Amino acid sequence: MTHDGPALIRPPTADEAAEIAAVHTAVWCSTFGGTVPETFLDAAAEARRTEHWEAVIGFGDREHTVFVAEQDSSIAGLVHAGTEMDRHKIFALYVLEAFHGTGVGQRLLDAVLVDEPTELWVAQNNHRAVAFYRRNGFVPDGTAEDFPGIDGFVTIKLVR
Repeated sequence: MTHDGPALIRPPTADEAAEIAAVHTAVWCSTFGGTVPETFLDAAAEARRTEHWEAVIGFGDREHTVFVAEQDSSIAGLVHAGTEMDRHKIFALYVLEAFHGTGVGQRLLDAVLVDEPTELWVAQNNHRAVAFYRRNGFVPDGTAEDFPGIDGFVTIKLVR
């Protein structure tokens, strides 16, 4: 599949929470389908994510930044970063599988990187994401824990 030109990286509008939630859920389905409970992948999960993204987009403060990558008039990916407990964190970075390898993920990450220590959590078995973050200077700090609500689904903390 080819795409017309580079994706536009921009803040989302308030009415895009459902589309962002659909991308979020689609990425979970393509990345973790068959390895996580269906309750993280179904329509109810997407509805919960819509509420979550409505709240995140509604923050409208300097502490949180959300960008979407718009490609071919649709959202191809998203990133959410901010400050929590005086630390810069990347809370989410999701790119639809059809856009892997196109630079969309890199452009989203670049949009939220700052010149201060940054941390994020990533699924330990998501080797593609771990490699991506390592290429961008993130390294494991040795902290690992189960993702909330999924026993045995280990996430690791990466820092830069």
